[in-house]
Amino acid sequence: MKPWMLSYLLIDLIGTRSKEKGEVRTEIWASDLGGIMLDRYLDMRGIPYSDLPDGRGLANFFLGEQIEAGLKDMLTNLGVAYTDNERKLYQEKDYLPVVAKPDLIVEVPSWDAVRDRIHENVKKTDLLEEKYKEREMSKIKREFEVIKKFRAKYPKGLAKTIFEIKSANTRSFKARKEEGASLNHQLQLLTYLKAYNVNEGHILYINKEYGNMLEFIVKKDDKELNRIWEEDVAMISYYIKNDIRPPLVFDKNDWRFKYSKYYTMLYKNYYERENK
Repeated sequence: MKPWMLSYLLIDLIGTRSKEKGEVRTEIWASDLGGIMLDRYLDMRGIPYSDLPDGRGLANFFLGEQIEAGLKDMLTNLGVAYTDNERKLYQEKDYLPVVAKPDLIVEVPSWDAVRDRIHENVKKTDLLEEKYKEREMSKIKREFEVIKKFRAKYPKGLAKTIFEIKSANTRSFKARKEEGASLNHQLQLLTYLKAYNVNEGHILYINKEYGNMLEFIVKKDDKELNRIWEEDVAMISYYIKNDIRPPLVFDKNDWRFKYSKYYTMLYKNYYERENK
């Protein structure tokens, strides 16, 4: 008998966390914008997935979530950013509403507030044991020096800016470096800019293997992006409101079909036919 391994158990347990189907809804997830229309329709109709992510795929996703959570905690602890726990519904014309829940909102009206937060953090160290207090104070001092440099560069503070944080593997990160921010991420962020009436947002990509970062700016008044956004929202709204199943389209060069949650149900035969 082979020796038991905790990794085997963890991979199987993580695999049980995957959703088996979407939920019946008439709200559009901002993260779905730009996705395959038929997949989105089936998901919003609550049709069970034919292909579930395995534990390894989900473990990779969990690691990315931890990186994103760590960055959020660091910035919110300094008073440079905050999160909105309430989701917003944004609606245009008679289209279905789109759910907006951004990762992070950065806003510094005055650096004095950030300074005060750092002072509060210093006071909290009094509750720590001496050996931990010294280490925490060292960290706070270094953070304060970083903030001082940023304050000198942007003395008027930081305008309200919405951030969408995306962790990526090396291959995906390279694609973003060569091609720019993916369209669906831009559409997702544009929804948040519309819902919060903020002029500018940033997409921050983090290579979860090496820690490299890329940052792209999205503007609320980008005419071409707004055109694509409205076309997308209008189309999925039409299909859902009229209970019309979108036509099946297939592109063997589009990786999204290969990783669809409905791959076996919809696209497997096309792939096999193309690869004969």
